[in-house]
Amino acid sequence: MVLRELRSSWRRLVLFFICVSIGVGAIVSLRSLIQNIESALTAESRTLAAGDVSLQSDKPWTNEVRQVLEGRLSRLLFFQQTEIVDTTTMVRWVDDNSTGAKVVELRGVEAGFPFYGEFKLGNGQRYSFGLFKDYGALVGPELLNQIGIEVGEKITIGEIDFTIRGTILQEPGGQLGAFSFGPRVLVDRKALDDTELLSFGSRANYRILLKLDEAEIDTLVEHLSEDLDSELIRVASYRSTENRIERYLARTENYLSLVGFVIVILGGIGVWSVMRVFVQQRLHSIAVLKCLGATTGKVLSVYIAQVALLGLFGSLLGVFLASMAMASVPGSLTEQAAEVAGLSIVSTTLTSSAILQGIIVGLFASLLFALIPLLEIQNVKPLILLQRNQTKSSTAFYWLRMTVICLVGLLLLLIASWQANSMEVGIYVVGGFVCVSLVLYLLGVGLVTLIAPFEATRWFSLRHAVLNLRRPGNQTRVILLSVGLGSFFI
Repeated sequence: MVLRELRSSWRRLVLFFICVSIGVGAIVSLRSLIQNIESALTAESRTLAAGDVSLQSDKPWTNEVRQVLEGRLSRLLFFQQTEIVDTTTMVRWVDDNSTGAKVVELRGVEAGFPFYGEFKLGNGQRYSFGLFKDYGALVGPELLNQIGIEVGEKITIGEIDFTIRGTILQEPGGQLGAFSFGPRVLVDRKALDDTELLSFGSRANYRILLKLDEAEIDTLVEHLSEDLDSELIRVASYRSTENRIERYLARTENYLSLVGFVIVILGGIGVWSVMRVFVQQRLHSIAVLKCLGATTGKVLSVYIAQVALLGLFGSLLGVFLASMAMASVPGSLTEQAAEVAGLSIVSTTLTSSAILQGIIVGLFASLLFALIPLLEIQNVKPLILLQRNQTKSSTAFYWLRMTVICLVGLLLLLIASWQANSMEVGIYVVGGFVCVSLVLYLLGVGLVTLIAPFEATRWFSLRHAVLNLRRPGNQTRVILLSVGLGSFFI
């Protein structure tokens, strides 16, 4: 029966198919993209941290802290140590007409920095600590563009003149997720002390980076965290950077998945509209089946199976569209993005978890939105073959319909919460959806009522347009709902 229905009615159901596939394609492609970026970033977490273990403080290192650290490190077979200091300050320069100033993020580094990752400098220049000799500095290229000077010229930091020795295109050990106050400027750690910018009351971030054996990382972090608990010093390994990356990208993935879910909801409205019209067109066929002895449950199972098949194949088409979208991303773009971020090449393949989630969401959304119009099958009586308008709803059917609507709303809430990984966010999304839908429905009712007087107008085109909008069974309210929700979500 399902195959026979599909063969005879596929033209009417093609919109159903497309609605599901676009929403699923959005979910699968967005989730796959974020998951691939996450895999690339977590693989480079050591480069992002520039070391195995870091100690971080807003105050200069005291003798007590250094003694505790030296005591723990003395028990290790192997370790390397370096320090960096970050602060926000002003650099000055002199041109022919005036003296200018610019806010920058200043970092002082020692010879061992970085333990992992490599600097990439402009013009193919190789990085070495010797570039900082005699008050040398490396700067972000945007600083040169903003102030109009070139490599080889000087800038003033504090009371010291520094010679620009190169531009930084890629830097390991940056602060993931930190807000940037200005271009980066790197100098020797000792030269930073000479500027006297780190005097009492200055704001700076002090970090000690360590490189040691993998087996000793967790133990050292645990012991140092206990020893320095009262010193307000943050002790972390490169794995905490990895966890932070995962948290950031998980939020992004869940947010973008909600975008895909919203597209599925809009497609679901199309599914509901298509099935509503489809059921109205199949009333006589349903009545014939009931004359031949088919129960309401048997007929309903035919159409639910049909919706499930359409939802499944629509979801598979969505996966195919997602694969085409990912394959269309130029390789040069992913290579350039990876190069700027200091990562290995980001994959553009679909992930299995994204595919599975997309298919599940597409299938369930199809069934949920089609279920309400399919309930009209219960009202179809065999008598409709002899006399029309025999599908009046009973009180029992009204309560069944309301129960199913509430159940569908609850299941949509669970799907939204699953996509957002938060029940609270799911409530906000579905609650907003319900409120806006109610407002748009009332606006649709108001519009149909408002234009009623125009039915008597002598202008032929307007009269028939109004009659069509007010015609029973028309899609006026559905179209208003779809366009309104689409505008709201955009």
